[in-house]
Amino acid sequence: MPVAQDEAHPPARGRVLFREFQDISNGNSAIVMLRDNETIPSGCGMTITIDQRPVVVLEAGEAFSAYVTAANHRLGTQYPARCAGRPGSLNITTHTGRAQHVRVRYSVTADVFTSTGETALAE
Repeated sequence: MPVAQDEAHPPARGRVLFREFQDISNGNSAIVMLRDNETIPSGCGMTITIDQRPVVVLEAGEAFSAYVTAANHRLGTQYPARCAGRPGSLNITTHTGRAQHVRVRYSVTADVFTSTGETALAE
């Protein structure tokens, strides 16, 4: 079930794997990921990668903004071995001063990532 941006919470600090992407000075654009509220097996956090670099482990109902340089990027997923989630990937282009929004969901059959639009980058 989709979660509204204002109802999402950030991931615990220990699940942020690449902290540089949390600093707005790291890039001139952003990828905002919002994970659906889902009933999933316990311990099936999704490791989200950007350009093959593990960035964050997202649990249900969490949101994470990654500040990146405006360019083409590839999002991906990794799961713990005990989870049967479908691998996901999405090629996304970010633009200077803009934030690309992406819905993330745990699935064994459907796409994991869905691009949901672009907004001005909030500072």
